[in-house]
Amino acid sequence: MNNNNESLDARAIAQAQSAQGGSEKKNQPSKEEKSFNSHYTQLWSSNNPGLIIFLLDQSASMAELYRSTGKSKAQYAADIVSDQINEFIIKNKPSETFRNRVRFVVIGYGGNDPVTGVQTLLAGNVEDLALSTQFPIREKEIKKGDKIIKIGGSKQFVTPRAEGITPMKEAFEVAKGIIDNFIEKYPNAPAPLIINISDGFPEVNGKNQKDYQQEVVEIVKEIRKKETPDGKTLVFNIHIGEGTPVGFEGDENKIKSLNDACVQFLFDISSFLPKRYRKNAIGVGLDEDFPNLVVDEPKPRGFISNADSKQFHKFIIFGTK
Repeated sequence: MNNNNESLDARAIAQAQSAQGGSEKKNQPSKEEKSFNSHYTQLWSSNNPGLIIFLLDQSASMAELYRSTGKSKAQYAADIVSDQINEFIIKNKPSETFRNRVRFVVIGYGGNDPVTGVQTLLAGNVEDLALSTQFPIREKEIKKGDKIIKIGGSKQFVTPRAEGITPMKEAFEVAKGIIDNFIEKYPNAPAPLIINISDGFPEVNGKNQKDYQQEVVEIVKEIRKKETPDGKTLVFNIHIGEGTPVGFEGDENKIKSLNDACVQFLFDISSFLPKRYRKNAIGVGLDEDFPNLVVDEPKPRGFISNADSKQFHKFIIFGTK
């Protein structure tokens, strides 16, 4: 495959010219690659809505400050997810009628009990969430003359929490059940998407950490086999750390060279990035920080680590675009 840092559209044009007898010969994509790129093209609609599941690490370490935001990791993640749901509500009410083109689920996981430590924080379509009265309204301050006044803003859909350890496997198990029910109800829907946001390893009391990590790997493998005609379920990961940002990497050797076992783990359970999602990521400018987004081989994954707040926000935007 071509490894030049050129745009996806430029490569498509070049390949088309080659097919028409151009002078440059391009390697033909493999059967697996053709299959992968032919999926993940179905648009969300009211009849066949999309499903986005956010998994939020709410373990004790999420109480730490997140870079220069002035917020804890838990608060920042909660705010970003809330912002994105609010934006979807606005975009999907062009008139008096809501367009229920996507169903959101947010699952928080953190605590010393792996069962009670996993909570479904919200679940609903655009109209459900827009009309619900269970979520508080966030106030925002504006300046009016010499005074600062507070006005009602958007909804705080996710309340931050940070306690205990990290029952990630149990969170993925809850997500798996939701995906099974969703596909049964909407068998022709777009491929479901999970975005997992975490700052560390999966861990529960009473289990060897490596053994428990392998249990997470196995449940993620099962989830990624769940499919609709549009493609298999995608699992993207955001690692909240303090090191050098790395994102959309496809080269396992580069990840190993970082000598960060947590980064390695979340990279390993991340799906390859379909062409449509790659275009979305490039569309919000993520290729400026992560140029391997436009490299074909090795295929980039839906994974970002040590992102600053701007990169974090863009990742959420591209993933739910």
